[in-house]
Amino acid sequence: MGSQTLSTSPIKIKKSKWFLYAITLLIIIATIIVELYLLLYVLNPPSKSNTLNTIVKLNLPNPEVISEKAQYWLQIGSFAIGVSGGGGGGITKVYHNVIVDATVRNNGGEGWVKIVAEVWCGKYEKQEQKIYMKAGETQNIRFTFSFVFDATDATSYINAVNIQCPNYKVSATSA
Repeated sequence: MGSQTLSTSPIKIKKSKWFLYAITLLIIIATIIVELYLLLYVLNPPSKSNTLNTIVKLNLPNPEVISEKAQYWLQIGSFAIGVSGGGGGGITKVYHNVIVDATVRNNGGEGWVKIVAEVWCGKYEKQEQKIYMKAGETQNIRFTFSFVFDATDATSYINAVNIQCPNYKVSATSA
């Protein structure tokens, strides 16, 4: 019997394919980025004025104040304050009342709109109203302001009565 030799075939080591997978994944990501770029910027270029609106295709309200006017009147009221010991004093209330009417037109899509009225009448006051407007709709909005001044003597009374009123401003933005 002769001697037998064991022969073994060489062991084959599998090469890792991680490099191939990584390259494939990078190619897929690059393809998606290029397609998005082409869709968003080449086929549908954004306007310089409203990039977000063009890219996402939002149609937000675009309100415009098309008219505004103020009505103003002065009211004077008084009441006496009694002081013990027979003396008396008085405070006169001087009311400056302002009504601001505005007409707002929505030149954009439907949605919420914020209208702000600011009035200066010896003091500053600001009021806001939030309204829902359809596309192309026009609405009238009213704001009412009352400024009260205490006049404790002749000088403060004259100053309160002679206040120049009203200085006002109305603005509208999409809310």
